[in-house]
Order: sequence, then structure tokens, then C-alpha cells
Amino acid sequence: MAEAPSTAVLSVGYDLPQLLEGAPPVSTFPEALDRDDLDRAMETIDAALQRSGHALVIYPQWLREPTLRRLETIRAALATDGLALHDSALPPLAGGVLCNLASALAAELTLPGQLVAALGDLEHELVVVSWLGSVTGLRQPSPSLLQHLGSLSPRSSYGVVLQPVHAVLRVGQTGHDLPLYKAQKPMELVMAAHEGGDTSWLTHTVNPALGNLRARTVAATRHGPDWWGTSRLVEAVAYPTSLTELTRELAGRHRLHLCGWCSKAIASTPCPFCRGAEQPSEAASAVP
Repeated sequence: MAEAPSTAVLSVGYDLPQLLEGAPPVSTFPEALDRDDLDRAMETIDAALQRSGHALVIYPQWLREPTLRRLETIRAALATDGLALHDSALPPLAGGVLCNLASALAAELTLPGQLVAALGDLEHELVVVSWLGSVTGLRQPSPSLLQHLGSLSPRSSYGVVLQPVHAVLRVGQTGHDLPLYKAQKPMELVMAAHEGGDTSWLTHTVNPALGNLRARTVAATRHGPDWWGTSRLVEAVAYPTSLTELTRELAGRHRLHLCGWCSKAIASTPCPFCRGAEQPSEAASAVP
């Protein structure tokens, strides 16, 4: 049996397509935590801590309350300094991809604080795009007034780029000015089509702009229509697939120091594990 990674990754609020072969499974609670979930969530997190020593829970900012309160209750009840929480602004499919990548990297970034520190950088490694049948309910990025009015037509459709930059484009009228570039590292494209969604713009315009990546389709996310503001939707995310290259890039980006309270190697204060806010001295605490 393979040795468990030093950090177990769990998810709240994200659907998790299995993307990377060999990545440890991610325990997930696909909805916001409520009171009825507390016992099961506590048992799941406690089992992860017993198995790996540390646990990282990734959850969406748009489900922050009451999820954060429930997770803080679990942290207090378990009296643990091995649990870290990360709230992500990524939309549903991209957040699920983040959780998959974090779980795969947990076996490579063996210091738990190193993995936690890498999450923000890992989010920015993703290219996040969508096809929408309407932008009247879209909040981020904000569409123009003309785009809102154009959405009143039943034949309208829009391409939305969330990362690497924000853009809202009328499908069929643009393409040459798509703010995407050919991938400079091994990547794949994953798409999640909701009922009424059209994948052709992503297949024939977005993917060629990215360098014609290997593409796959996964099940529709349960929170996608709420986040994007329409049920006529296809979410797409391009993500890096070389764990060796990704580990090399992320491992050296953050200088670690020892927490003055729990002595774990971390990159920022307050400590993501014990929440201690003391800033230790550089000379005594730097981690090589």
C-alpha cells in the first residue's frame, strides 16, 4: 500500500472530476456545511488527520458562511493544529480542478505549509473560460450594458474568460482578439456542459488558441448555473498536467519560516494551522 501523503486534501462545495491518474482521492462535501453535516464532517477530517497528520480543506468563497463557522467548530472540537482552511474565489469546475491538483501535489510538496502556500499560485496556473447563453446574470467579469441588452436575444451567446484576464466576448463576432495564448507547458482542457450548453466555441476557437490541448468532458457541476448566472452554460478549465514541472515551479516561490506557536514550516502569518499570529525572528526560524 502506498504511503499516505503528509497532507490530506478535502473539499467543501466543489464537484471533483478525477483528472490526474494516481492522485489520492479527495473527500468531498459538495454543498455548504450545515448542522446536520457536522458529525460526518468531523469524522472525515479526524480520519484524514489520523491518516496523514495534516489536513487541508478547500472551499469556495461564495459558500464562506456558514461553512467557515462549521469548519472552525470542527477545528476547535478536535483541538488540532494540523488543519488548514483555504477559501477560493474560483468558480465551480475550476475549484474542483484546484482540489485535484492540490491532492496530487500533496505527495510532492511534503511540507504541509509548502502546499498551503502554493495554493494561490496554483489557482493562477489555471485558464478559466466559459460559454454562456446569456450574461444577464453574470457578476464576474461584469458585462457591458450592450452585452446585457444583447442577451435578450434568444440566439445570443457569449464567451467569457475569467483567467488569465477578464473578458466577455460575443460568440461569432470575435475570435482573433481572444485573450488566450498557446500553452508553454503540458496542459489538458476539461469541459462541463450543462443542458443547453454549446461546446463548439470552446472546441473550435478556445482550444486552438491554447494549442489544441487534449480535451475531455466531465459531468455538469451543481453550482455552475448559480455562479455563472445561467443554465445555458459550458464551463472549461485548462490545467497543467506535469506534476514534476509544477512541483519544481511552486516549491521555491515562498520562503518558509517556523511558526512561533506550533513550529510548523509556514510562509505567512497568521499560521494556517494553529492561527498563531506571532512573527518569529528570521534568524531563529528560517527554513532552508
